[in-house]
Amino acid sequence: MRYQDPLKINCEKCGSTDSYPVKALLSLTAKCFNCGNSLEKHGLEMREFILENNAYISTVEFILEIESKLNIEFSDEEADSIETIKDLLSLATSKNNESKDITQLIIFNALQALGYDTLPDSGTKLKSLFLHDRKPGNWVRVD
Repeated sequence: MRYQDPLKINCEKCGSTDSYPVKALLSLTAKCFNCGNSLEKHGLEMREFILENNAYISTVEFILEIESKLNIEFSDEEADSIETIKDLLSLATSKNNESKDITQLIIFNALQALGYDTLPDSGTKLKSLFLHDRKPGNWVRVD
């Protein structure tokens, strides 16, 4: 994910539009050149977009990893329908010759590689496994 740098931002307070360094926006230190108003809201919106985008990509990669480990393939429509651990387990079980227990173990092993020491609740949204808070210092990298 890459933002145009510098990025044009419109100040809500004075209405002026200027270009600001992405690093300053993401680190929440950018201030309007005209009136000095904090542009924190824009930086927070950018952070949220990055988190959501990264979580989506990580979820897709995780589903692809499960397909590979189970030697199965989901259609695009099936993959798009997977929202929870339960959805993934049900669909993966229906697609392979392994038992539900073996399929669950394979999914759990993949989750362990991500740092989970227990299988999350079956209703857990897959995307939520990949949403992580970032420390302000981590927001300087934008690619």
